[in-house]
Amino acid sequence: MLGPPGTVDMEAEPEAAAALVALGLEPSASQLDVFKSRLHLLIDGNTSDFDTWVSLISSAEETSVNDIRVISLVYDTFLLEFPLCHGYWIKYAAHKARLCTYDDVVGVYEQAVQAVPHCTDLWVSYCGFAMSAYEDPALVRSLFERAMSLVGKDYLCYHLWDKYIEFENSQKQLIQLATIYINMLKFPTKKLYKYYGSFKKLVTSLEQEVTHCGAEISSENLHTSEAMESEESEGYISTKVARLFDQGGHLKPEVLKQYLFAGERFYQRSSELDKEICGFEASIKRPFFHVKPLDDDQLENWNLYLDFVEKNGDFDWAVKLYERCLIPCANYSEFWIRYAEYVDAKGGREIANYALGRASSCFVKGVPSFSMYYSMFKEQIGDAPGARALFVEGSSNSTSDFCMNINRLANMEKRMGNTKAATEIYENAIQDAMQKQNTEVLPDLYTNFAQFKYAASHSIGEAKEVFVKGIKQAPCKPLIKGFIQFMSTYGGSTEIPLLDSVIANAVIPGSGVSTALSLEDREDISLLFLKFVDLYGSVQELRKAWARHSKLFPHNTRNLSQRHCTTDCNKRRITEFLRVAHDCSPEGRITLKQSSKSETCSWQVDKEVGSQVDMDAVNSGGQGYDDEQNIGTVDAQQEVGDTAHGQHSLDKYGIQSQMFSHANQDISHDLTVCEQIDQTTICQASDKIKAIELNAVDHHPGAVCSRSEPSSGTS
Repeated sequence: MLGPPGTVDMEAEPEAAAALVALGLEPSASQLDVFKSRLHLLIDGNTSDFDTWVSLISSAEETSVNDIRVISLVYDTFLLEFPLCHGYWIKYAAHKARLCTYDDVVGVYEQAVQAVPHCTDLWVSYCGFAMSAYEDPALVRSLFERAMSLVGKDYLCYHLWDKYIEFENSQKQLIQLATIYINMLKFPTKKLYKYYGSFKKLVTSLEQEVTHCGAEISSENLHTSEAMESEESEGYISTKVARLFDQGGHLKPEVLKQYLFAGERFYQRSSELDKEICGFEASIKRPFFHVKPLDDDQLENWNLYLDFVEKNGDFDWAVKLYERCLIPCANYSEFWIRYAEYVDAKGGREIANYALGRASSCFVKGVPSFSMYYSMFKEQIGDAPGARALFVEGSSNSTSDFCMNINRLANMEKRMGNTKAATEIYENAIQDAMQKQNTEVLPDLYTNFAQFKYAASHSIGEAKEVFVKGIKQAPCKPLIKGFIQFMSTYGGSTEIPLLDSVIANAVIPGSGVSTALSLEDREDISLLFLKFVDLYGSVQELRKAWARHSKLFPHNTRNLSQRHCTTDCNKRRITEFLRVAHDCSPEGRITLKQSSKSETCSWQVDKEVGSQVDMDAVNSGGQGYDDEQNIGTVDAQQEVGDTAHGQHSLDKYGIQSQMFSHANQDISHDLTVCEQIDQTTICQASDKIKAIELNAVDHHPGAVCSRSEPSSGTS
């Protein structure tokens, strides 16, 4: 037994009953309730899932094909989310035509052409419906003219021209056909050449009705008509077509020739333009809307096409091409922005505002970059509430750009003269972040707030208050680093006492701020302050800062003098070696020569040992800490000649201080020179040993021979 219309038969459809229960509905719920629940779930979920929407429409058409309430609910909701899908508008109108009145169908089509006014296929469908539904030909004709005013310069509008010709042929209105044929030649379309042939056939058929005498007169008038400017031909074309026939219904030969000449001129101009744009048109692979992205070649082609049309100078054509482009490119904010920039520069501010409003409400809704541009546009035209609303929208839809939106909103209020409102924006944002424990944004908020304070009042004191308050409420290295950098930019030596107290509170263990910082962060902050004092402070202030730093972070000031001592020892050994070689007797020099290899080997071993000592010093870490606590002053090389860990700390984050860089350069230079001296000394020693050997050979050849031939010397 079937239930009431619009309800689910539970015996016949047990699966449907289970689905209703899953949706939280009673088994007796109507299909309308079912689809309301499904739509609610879809909207609360991912409304941009196009495939899910299409599946829902298919389900409605299968289960409720004759229930206009379900069909209307699903289509209205879908087309509100995807208004550029002209195919679904046409399907919706077909359902209305099947189940409702003509007025209902017209209502759907009017909604459609408001949503997609520059879609040729939509107008073809609408005009086709009007041809079958309207009894008054004037209503149909006015609809065609309305459509042509919007898509008449579309390269693919030939479908609409064909439909228009079909209608006027059915009405047997020769004057209307003559008007259509000449208007088709005004602008290039894909069927321009075919339309030109139709135009010529029409003129030929009309000429057959003209008397031989009238043709001769019109031939003379042709030369006079050739002098007409094309603008005049366009301006008076409708009048001339209307004057083709006299009151008796006879053709006027002279007007026919003017008509022919105007058509020839239109065709020649359109043919030339067609040659320039046919490449752009051939490269358009998807002229309709779809959620899938376009490839880069398609986007580049649209940009080049728009460049060409803008240079052409035809504002109306440019606007229509932009509107046509924004059907497949609706999800690309750069095209909406480009459109607004172009028409606004040409005086079409209302067109720009309307286009941006359409984009913001649907296609690029919530895109931060677009919302920012639209807010600037609103601000420029004096719509402050609209600009503020766009900032709120952008900030609520993009947490990653939260700080940027706060900054720009505050800056906008400042430009409008509302400094107090701008200050409240920062204060409210900081308070909101504190309540939500969104600590990641607090350093940027406080830093930007302080910079805003200085920009608005030119008072370093107000900016310092913001930093000090922020460091107390949200202590962290980025905020303190921002404070130091701000003071480095806008402050100077006079700000060292205040900054010193803030830094001391941050780096000395046990203080309020330091408890929130890691040892590494405190060391980095201390190094940043050292750099600041080295740049702006006196030597007394620098020594004070350095003493605190070396006391708190002693591993950063470890002594590496063992390395230098090893190098000095090697230098002395080579020097003594050369001096002995110079002073000793020839026999002694020869003996020295014999031991030179062992001495050199000993030097190499010492060098390796020295390197090992260096590594031991690095690896010793905290050893010797107690012995060094009593050292009051440290040698310049000891202060800067750090271990690998200390040097890494100095260079960390790219903030190596000028104080350390100068000392490091000096010591690095000294070490390099020492190493070069060592190598040079070795080479010189080797050369001198060879010279000593040669000298010994010259003066005591026997001694040398006795070394080389011991057997013969003893026999």
